[in-house]
Amino acid sequence: MFLTRRLSCVASIVVIAAIALVLAPALQAQQTGNFSGRFVYDGNAPERVEIIPTKDQAAFTKKIWEESLIVGKSGGIANVVVYVTSKDVPVPDALPAGTLQRVTLDNQGGAFVPHVLPFWMGKQEFVATNTDAVAHNCNCASIGDRTGTFNQQLTPGQQYIAKFTREQRTLQPVSCNIHPWMKAYVLPRKNPYFAVTDEDGHFTIENIPVGEWQFQVIHEESGYMAINDWERGRFMFTIKPGENSLGEDVHVPPSIFEK
Repeated sequence: MFLTRRLSCVASIVVIAAIALVLAPALQAQQTGNFSGRFVYDGNAPERVEIIPTKDQAAFTKKIWEESLIVGKSGGIANVVVYVTSKDVPVPDALPAGTLQRVTLDNQGGAFVPHVLPFWMGKQEFVATNTDAVAHNCNCASIGDRTGTFNQQLTPGQQYIAKFTREQRTLQPVSCNIHPWMKAYVLPRKNPYFAVTDEDGHFTIENIPVGEWQFQVIHEESGYMAINDWERGRFMFTIKPGENSLGEDVHVPPSIFEK
C-alpha cells in the first residue's frame, strides 16, 4: 500500500512538472511591460504661429494655431511618434482592454483633431468626421494603399469610414482642399505598440511583450529622428515586466527640425 501511494505521488509530480514545462512559454509570452520616456527641445522654444483663415472665417470663432512643431512651456515636444518596428513582436488576437475600437480624425474648429493619429489597422476602425458648421474634405494619401487613399467631402455632421490595408513606417499626410492650412498625419500599424507624445513631451506605450525590440521615433518635421546613436531614428530596448523607461529626457537639437 505504501509503495503504491509513493508511486502515485511520484507520478503526480512528474505530470505537474510536465504541465509546468508546457505552460512556461505561454506564461512568459503573456508577460508585458509599459515603456515611457520624454522628448524635450534643446534650445529656446519657437513661438506658436497663429493661422488666419482665408475661407469661412465666421465659422471659426477660436484661434487656429500652426501645429508642425509644438513645444510646451517646460520644453516638451508634442506629436513625436514612438512605435515598435520589430516584425517578430507577439501581437494579441484582440484589442487590449481599454483600447478604443474606433479612432476618429475630426474636422474641428478649422483644424484636424488629433493632429497625429497612429492606429492598429484591421482592429481599430478609422473614421473621419466633421463637427464644424461648414463643409470640409478629408484628403488622405496613404502610400501604396488604394482604400487608404481617399478624398472625401464631409458636410457638417457627416462621417466617412476608411479601410486601410497597408502598414506604414512614415507619417501619411491628410489635408483639406477647402481649407488649405489644415494638415494632419495618420500612421496605420499592424500592432498596438505605439504612442504619441503629449504637449509636455511624454509618451507611454502599454502592454508590450517582454523581450528586446526595435523602436522607431518619428516626427513630421524631422522624419526619422536620428539623434544620439539612433540610426534613422531606431534603437533597441529590452522590455521587462512592469514599468520601463528611456531614463533621462531625450534632448532633441533644433537643427533636426530644419529642412
